[in-house]
Amino acid sequence: MEKVKVNLYISVVVNLMYALFIAQSIETKIAVNFQLNGLPNSYQTPNEFMITQIILTFSMAFLFLLLPWIIRKMPVKWVNIPNSKKWLTGEERDKSLKKIDFMLILLGVVMLYFFTAMNVVVYAANISTPMELPILPFICVVLIFLGFLTTWTIKLYKMFS
Repeated sequence: MEKVKVNLYISVVVNLMYALFIAQSIETKIAVNFQLNGLPNSYQTPNEFMITQIILTFSMAFLFLLLPWIIRKMPVKWVNIPNSKKWLTGEERDKSLKKIDFMLILLGVVMLYFFTAMNVVVYAANISTPMELPILPFICVVLIFLGFLTTWTIKLYKMFS
């Protein structure tokens, strides 16, 4: 459990360091949103970009560290896992909550690395001429993340079936 928390903290640092690299590398405006055809349609200054990244990164890390605590305080009927009464009462409770904690923090780690990977794609778009989102890397990052989410969901469901 502690290793995955350390990985969460590392993913926060990695994401913010890469965002800082982008903000320092692109001096005028950073394209942050793109149309379906890959052309930019929204920009931020480097300062706005860093503020957005800091808020987003710390909010996500805080959320995934806070969720296990929230789940511990919730009534069992509000926790949506198979056989929740079996897993969240009696002897199984502590072991089950540790599994849920691990899975939530793991999701947070992967989510933050997903943000970092998307920033790599955004940076590639910003340094390309003409400025255009590289569609294939974008699709690959999204598909890898969706694949992880699918696997994560199935694993979580199987843990409690």
